[in-house]
Amino acid sequence: MRGKGWRWFRAAWPAFVALALTIAIWFAIPLPYIVYEPGPTADTAPMVAAEATAAANEASEASDAAGDGGDASEGAFLLTTVRWAYANVFAYVLSHFDPDAELLDKALVTRGASRTDYVQRQRLQMRSSHGDALEAVYRELGVPYEVKTEQIVVFSVLEGLSADGVLRPGDRLLSIDGRPIEREEDVRSALEGKSAGEDVRVTYRRGGDREPEREASLTLRSLPGSDPPRPGMGIAYGLLQTVESVDPAYRAEIQAGSIGGPSAGLMFALELYDRFTDFDYTRGYRVAGTGEISPDGKVGTIGGVAHKVAGAHRSGADVFFVPPGNAEAAKAKAAALGTAMDVVVVSTLREALDYLSSLPPKEMRTGAR
Repeated sequence: MRGKGWRWFRAAWPAFVALALTIAIWFAIPLPYIVYEPGPTADTAPMVAAEATAAANEASEASDAAGDGGDASEGAFLLTTVRWAYANVFAYVLSHFDPDAELLDKALVTRGASRTDYVQRQRLQMRSSHGDALEAVYRELGVPYEVKTEQIVVFSVLEGLSADGVLRPGDRLLSIDGRPIEREEDVRSALEGKSAGEDVRVTYRRGGDREPEREASLTLRSLPGSDPPRPGMGIAYGLLQTVESVDPAYRAEIQAGSIGGPSAGLMFALELYDRFTDFDYTRGYRVAGTGEISPDGKVGTIGGVAHKVAGAHRSGADVFFVPPGNAEAAKAKAAALGTAMDVVVVSTLREALDYLSSLPPKEMRTGAR
């Protein structure tokens, strides 16, 4: 038996080796691509905690007890997401047969950042969008508010420049050459008059306020694409702010969990506006959408819109809001899907609100729920 088994093994081992190599090639070898696919939608309501919500719930309960139904939202506001993953050979081949998959150059998407740094950058952008959404809503409602500077943070690090391998997305800039950094212009002022090849001393903090300060010496280099050549550390930085209404009844906090990026700004603004008023702006519909929001209420272009349209369609959304810059791609994807979902182009928060307020309640259009 032993001799027979040995002969079988000697005959079969090349096949096992070939199988192992095939598995390694298909699944273990990374390619310089990222695969984008439709991600899930998420109801914004559980992500927003607002002072007005408790009062609205009390009013709704009292109204229900009186028998008039109350003003609680019957539908939902849905933010849309894109699922992404680094491509291996298997995913690369499979994407060519999936109409909802898209291959993108990894270097263009991550700009040389590691997976961890890329995810952190996306979360910082999401966090920044929370303040923009609140500010846009407060302006629309005429609610007095205060903008408090929280910190100047690194959003991304350019590969190959002096900050690469030293600073990370999320690091808080405290000072440059001993000059405190409290505003975005403080960074520019600290580097003004300096030349490529000069060293600057950067003090920063990574993590919470209890973490110790760190210090690094960085050699300035000419930033790629700058004309005339401009020296820099090789970082993109931004201001994270706390936006808070003067009236406690209009204060809110957004917790988006692991979802990143700035493109949910419009949907959070709609959720907040709905919370702060006694009108149901969902009108009983499942309202999905995408778009950055600026403090003045303008809706900006985003990425991955075709995947977000597909995700909204899969979740049974009735309406999909899209910025003007993404309208053509969104409508083309909706047509390809044959969806009954209405794709509505909006350039401002006010346009989205006006469209929703013009809709008849869903039960009036489709019958009893």
